[in-house]
Amino acid sequence: MRMEWVQCRAKVRRWREERDTVLEEMRRTVTTLMGRSVKWAARVDTRPSVPLDIARGLNAYARRQAAMYSGMAKAFYALWAPNVEKFGLSVAWPTSVMSLSPTARQTA
Repeated sequence: MRMEWVQCRAKVRRWREERDTVLEEMRRTVTTLMGRSVKWAARVDTRPSVPLDIARGLNAYARRQAAMYSGMAKAFYALWAPNVEKFGLSVAWPTSVMSLSPTARQTA
């Protein structure tokens, strides 16, 4: 009986560790994507010495990359946050993605 209790306790600890690892991976994914978005947004208008048509192309590309990374971060947040809340867990999400309302998260 005692051996069974010890084995079950070890399983619970492994499950908790896995849960904590998955939650941290979720947070890091969203944080990394938002960080990449910020870096691309910072590249807009940083090359004043290039011709205007090339500068417009570079700016458009940087804006598109920033929007892509931001969109991915918000999509992952919209996918994961309801389940995290549903199970009463907590994740320190970046504040830039938490601006989504609960209804916007469900429809995103």
